[in-house]
Amino acid sequence: MIKHLYKINDFTDINKMKEDKTFNDSKVKVQISDKKKRKPILNKEYNNLVYMLATTSDKEINSRTYADKSTKELVVSGGWTSPYNKPVLKNHDQIEGEPQGRILDAWYVKHDGLSIETAHDSVLPEDVLKFFQDNGCFEEGTGSTILKAFVDDETMKKIEDGFYLTVSQGIFVEDMRCNICGSSIWECSHSVGKEYEMEDKTKKVCIPVASGQYEAGEISIVNVPANDTSIIYIPDKKDNKTNDAKIDKTQITDSNTIVPKIDNNENVLDNTQNDNKNKGDEMIKDLTITLLLKDMKNTWKFEDSAEAEIKDFISSLEDEKIEKLTKVLDSLKTSTNNLVKEVSDSLQIAATQVETIKDSEQKPEEPKVESETEPEATNVEDNKENAEQANDGKEEPKEGSAEMVEKNIKDDLEALKEMLKAKDAQAKVENKDSLSELFIKNFN
Repeated sequence: MIKHLYKINDFTDINKMKEDKTFNDSKVKVQISDKKKRKPILNKEYNNLVYMLATTSDKEINSRTYADKSTKELVVSGGWTSPYNKPVLKNHDQIEGEPQGRILDAWYVKHDGLSIETAHDSVLPEDVLKFFQDNGCFEEGTGSTILKAFVDDETMKKIEDGFYLTVSQGIFVEDMRCNICGSSIWECSHSVGKEYEMEDKTKKVCIPVASGQYEAGEISIVNVPANDTSIIYIPDKKDNKTNDAKIDKTQITDSNTIVPKIDNNENVLDNTQNDNKNKGDEMIKDLTITLLLKDMKNTWKFEDSAEAEIKDFISSLEDEKIEKLTKVLDSLKTSTNNLVKEVSDSLQIAATQVETIKDSEQKPEEPKVESETEPEATNVEDNKENAEQANDGKEEPKEGSAEMVEKNIKDDLEALKEMLKAKDAQAKVENKDSLSELFIKNFN
């Protein structure tokens, strides 16, 4: 069946369309089909999931209202996902704008009692319902349409960063009925937004009602929404997948109405299991951090205050970031251990050389053969004077002697010690810089 419907966005100026007589230009032919018999084309799992409040029925939105019956029927008929999943656009640009995502599911929430209706027996997560309720989205009007959609990475980042906050629906409606005379707004004499005096002397503002058949067109991310409660919600990342659990059939009432069930033993059991799993994950993370700090202290020395700062920093990282940090520290630890081993080997070699020289010095000297020539007589006074001169200054050790080798080794060790001090100071600066670069690269 084909119907002629008007393309209406929340920002459309109905009065201007009427005055300019351009409303006929927005009238298009739309194929009406039994959508509930057709499943959505997109049925696989997606990331980057968001929930959007598309519209609210019986609430004044840019000088018009949307009929509750038509709003609900659009949802329960599967109009947002059949015969194809409607696009997520920017600023209602249907012609040149590329889709930022696609709608995967839709729910109608009645404000009084928070009963829920849907086309495909899917569950609206409780945290989603609570988010919109806590933000006052159900205080005006009769009911609201909540859409579930996936979006591309760039759009998701802008939503997460707070740049994209609000949406606006684009739909096709059968007619706009004047709330004063009941005629089509395109044919009556009343102007939208103008106040009129009624027969009973009361005053009434002309606010037409979008009525009859609705067909979904798109949902757009906009800067300033006509409906102030058309906001976006991002679920927790652990739940940010499309595999919603099946609903509890005992909760289905007349007209496909789903009443949220709070006291459900199975849900309590699932929540308990999830809590236990989360606690187990936290224990494993704490143990990993403790072992990592212990390993770091065995390699490097740092104060207790620094240890606390390091622990807080590591705790703030996600699991995969901690794994990357561990690899970086292992690399630095290996470099440090290699340097320590190099110094230790040098000291061992030096000690071995000293021991070898000392052993050779301690061997007994061969007895000297006395010369047959009688020693010349020496002057006692000369010998005494020479002895005094020898005592005044120390003789330099002989080349190759144990004393000379030991002196050379000590000098080398002192030079090595100074070199290590300089190298250690430089390494601290370099390591600090390189770690900063690594953190900026890998842990932001």
